[in-house]
Amino acid sequence: MGVVINLVILSVVTFCVLQSEARPQTPRRDEHYPPRNVLEDFMEIAATCKAETGATAEIVKEFSDGDHLTPVEDEALKCYMNCLFHKFEVVDDTGHVHMEKLRLKVPDNLKEIGHNMLDNCQNPVGDNLCEKAYWLHKCFKQVDPVHYFLM
Repeated sequence: MGVVINLVILSVVTFCVLQSEARPQTPRRDEHYPPRNVLEDFMEIAATCKAETGATAEIVKEFSDGDHLTPVEDEALKCYMNCLFHKFEVVDDTGHVHMEKLRLKVPDNLKEIGHNMLDNCQNPVGDNLCEKAYWLHKCFKQVDPVHYFLM
């Protein structure tokens, strides 16, 4: 009897954990998050990359604030993400994202959140640099859909 009860409890706990992981999580957006200083530092580069790639503010917002389980896919968005990595100078000589350079660029007030994303998103996959940049952003968003943001 005790074994059966333990199995039932284990099944219920497992079901609850799986349900919570499979459910979309709402991104945090309030007067304190994303941090204003980070948004201000990001604005000029974001505008430049949008102009260079043709990514729209709407598609960027849709990716940033949308469902982390089914993120939007758009070629201009993918190249926008690649452009950001280049403008922030976190790429190596071949244009691939250099994770240690990226780690060093994470602002102090976002280190815990950012480093968690980086630790869980290694070895991006894709046929080109835009695809690899998108893979990283998609991974960051899946690791922490509440705190991930893109401008």
